[in-house]
Amino acid sequence: MRIDKRHGLLLLALLCIGQLLATVFFFLSFKRHGYLPSPFVYDKTDTFMDLFNTMFWAGHEGRYETWKSVYPPFVFLLLDAVRNMFVPPMTYPSPHALRSGAHGLQLALVAAYFVLPALALGLRIWDDFNLKEKLLLYVTAVSSLPFLFALERGNLILLATPLLTLLLGKSPRWRVLALMLLINIKPYFALLLFAYVAKKYWDELFVAVLATGAMYLVTATLINANFTSMLFNLVSFGQNANVFSLREMLSFPSSVSAFAAVLSTSRFIDSKYAIDWLNATWLAGFIEICKWGLIAWALAALFRVGKEIGICAVFAVLIVITTNLSTSVGGYSLIFYFALIPVIKGLRYAPVYFLLLAAIYLPLDPILPLVRNDIGTQISFLAGRAVDVHWTLGLATALRPWLNLLLLAVMAFEFSRSHIPASVLSQPARSPTNLSETCES
Repeated sequence: MRIDKRHGLLLLALLCIGQLLATVFFFLSFKRHGYLPSPFVYDKTDTFMDLFNTMFWAGHEGRYETWKSVYPPFVFLLLDAVRNMFVPPMTYPSPHALRSGAHGLQLALVAAYFVLPALALGLRIWDDFNLKEKLLLYVTAVSSLPFLFALERGNLILLATPLLTLLLGKSPRWRVLALMLLINIKPYFALLLFAYVAKKYWDELFVAVLATGAMYLVTATLINANFTSMLFNLVSFGQNANVFSLREMLSFPSSVSAFAAVLSTSRFIDSKYAIDWLNATWLAGFIEICKWGLIAWALAALFRVGKEIGICAVFAVLIVITTNLSTSVGGYSLIFYFALIPVIKGLRYAPVYFLLLAAIYLPLDPILPLVRNDIGTQISFLAGRAVDVHWTLGLATALRPWLNLLLLAVMAFEFSRSHIPASVLSQPARSPTNLSETCES
């Protein structure tokens, strides 16, 4: 099953136009109301605060004991260096005060937002794409909701775009380096280590684990991090249903776990949206069973055919699993799919995957609102004034996690079949003894 190049270019052009029109809509909505509409986070005072909260604690003790951070020590070292470069050397009493004094850093964040996807497109994995395709992909990416959502939060997930592209390249050395950095930025990327297990690349697995662990221990020593506190925070963060409000969980989810989490909370069960004849707790459990069942199916398929397919295809499936894991991964994790495009292009069901990705990226969230709340007056950071905020849950926001789960289901189906397409067949089924050997793609 192959997608016609002309039809593919037309689909990409239409998606690009749709993203640009949505960006214009968001801008006009901001001009009119003074804040970015849903699905952007409902707290309009909190723009860029994923960055500035973390940067504030980079210069303070208690980042793991008091703030309960789940970020590895490398993140705090990185942000402390960035702060020294872009922020005036003053004492800031709070993260919001730090943001107010960091206008240069805010501009640098926006500049990085446009530069990082361009860096990714410059890597060799994209060599099969012509300039027209790359330009359309770039414009589509930087104007898409997942990327804009990550920018509005100021989340370090933006760094994943070039790093994942590097991971999916042909050099095992660069692959290990990319994975080491990814795990030390977002620990859930440790799931990608299972690619080496599925491929039985034990030497590369050993090097990756050793490098990642060494980086963690060195950076932890430099900031006097408490190793056990961070691990405890990671576990409690994933299990604590009260970390996010219901609106936060439903703002821009990538995983159906967002719906399961909302349905199982007393806040929903006691709300006006609960249905008397429907057991919300049972439905939440059913959603989780379906999700974990599909994840187990995909993993089983990978381990069954791991020797036969390229490691980049294995990474692709694991990345899709990652975005489906839980609410804590966040909707901005959908930016990972930008890096997967060169790999998906070689899979059997490439047209199906691209149609699903187009549907996932479609910016239709403000259309057909299912729920609408007036949540009062807030101070909009972007507008610099008080605004009356209306929050909506759109049909596209509700459908996107299910489309993402369907993407995983199709991948699980493809790799559970007995016949593997030649485009993803590997070369030797052994672990590379020399890390300079190329990765099969």
